[in-house]
Amino acid sequence: MDFLPFIDENKKAISPKFVPIIMDSCSLIESIFYEITSSSNKERFNLKKYCLLHESSLQLEENASLFLTLPVHILQPYKRWGQKSPVWWDAYNKLKHDRLNNYHCAT
Repeated sequence: MDFLPFIDENKKAISPKFVPIIMDSCSLIESIFYEITSSSNKERFNLKKYCLLHESSLQLEENASLFLTLPVHILQPYKRWGQKSPVWWDAYNKLKHDRLNNYHCAT
């Protein structure tokens, strides 16, 4: 919200300010999943594997957040994350592995 208002017209806006937000938040999510995964299973997994391991206890799939704008937005960032990785996670991976050629993912 410091850079662009959260309105539908700005959903595709690209900004260099978004890159560190995406990288920091998603790497923290990845670190938390790694930390809560059983010590006998300390290999790095993809998000789908973390879903299989932790969805039953965390119940993130049905979690919803209200974004208090006009109109009000309901966000479900983990919806169906066991079947298909969320678009925000795909953007993170693209930026992580090739930031120069995937700069367009910083939305």
